[in-house]
Amino acid sequence: MNPEQQQDFTDFVVSRSESLIRLAYVLTNDQHAAEDLLQTALAKAAGRWRTIRDNPEGYVRPVMYHEQVGRWRSPRWRRERVVEEPWAYKDIGPVVSSLHRAGVAEPVVELRPLLTVKG
Repeated sequence: MNPEQQQDFTDFVVSRSESLIRLAYVLTNDQHAAEDLLQTALAKAAGRWRTIRDNPEGYVRPVMYHEQVGRWRSPRWRRERVVEEPWAYKDIGPVVSSLHRAGVAEPVVELRPLLTVKG
C-alpha cells in the first residue's frame, strides 16, 4: 500500500469501526470474539485495499459474515467442554501436604471447590 492508500484505509477504519464492531457483536454475541472477527475482516480488507477502496464496507461486511459462519461450523472454534473435574483423576494428597509444609495451605483452602477429589 502506498501512503495515500494507507491513509484511506486508516480513515475507513476510524470512521466505520463503531458500526462494524456492532455488526460483529451481533454475529458473535461476545465482545472479544467480535473484536477478533472485525480484526480478521479488516486484515483481509487491507490486503485487497487497492481493489475494494471504492466500496470497502461492501467487502468487509460479507467477509465478517462468512468468517463467522465458518467459525460456527469449524470444530476448532467450539468452546471446550469440561467432562470431568480436572483434579478428579489425580491424587492431590501429596500436593496438599507439601502446601502445608510450605505454609501456603491457608490460601488454597479458598480454592477447595476447584480441588475436589471424587472418592
